Amino acid sequence: MEEKNKNIVPKISFKSVEVQDLNGKDYSLDISKTVADLIYNKSSSVDMLEIARSINKGEEVILTDELESEINKNVVPNLLAFAVVGIQNKIKQANSNGTV
Repeated sequence: MEEKNKNIVPKISFKSVEVQDLNGKDYSLDISKTVADLIYNKSSSVDMLEIARSINKGEEVILTDELESEINKNVVPNLLAFAVVGIQNKIKQANSNGTV
């Protein structure tokens, strides 16, 4: 997991994840519904169910260690590589800057 800046509360939204196509062109994807579905359907944590509901609504959520672990365990293995890179970049930004 990425080192977190202790002075901030990292928050993340999956409404706009920056990705690149095969030609290197940047664009944004709304993958909030996909992320929410994967967490909701694969998590054994009751807390994650509520977080999945918030993500599904497109809301910003606090990026806890538990959520980051859940993303790495249940979301990342089920996405295409270009979306994984976008999520990983977003997590790094949230951990260093606070909100993305």
